[in-house]
Amino acid sequence: MEKKFQPQNKEYELSLLQKGDSEFKELQEYLKPYIEDALAPFTMPKKTYENLHKELMNDIPIAAKRFLDNKSANTDYKFSSYFGWYISERLNSTGE
Repeated sequence: MEKKFQPQNKEYELSLLQKGDSEFKELQEYLKPYIEDALAPFTMPKKTYENLHKELMNDIPIAAKRFLDNKSANTDYKFSSYFGWYISERLNSTGE
């Protein structure tokens, strides 16, 4: 069965960001299908996919901290929207 990211509301995402977990484990679980959906359209060797997926999962705490640090500028959109942009930037920078 194909996983699909089911986005939640802004308040839910904000609660995941503010849990106090420095590794953002719940946020990582929430965004895992989002990363899989984002990578699905690309054709790449399995090892490349696994490495890129792992890198993006590891980037979630970095992106979350940047989002929270810039919260005043980000009140109009959800973290998942920001992270979608973040994924796009990472994919463009790796040439994948």
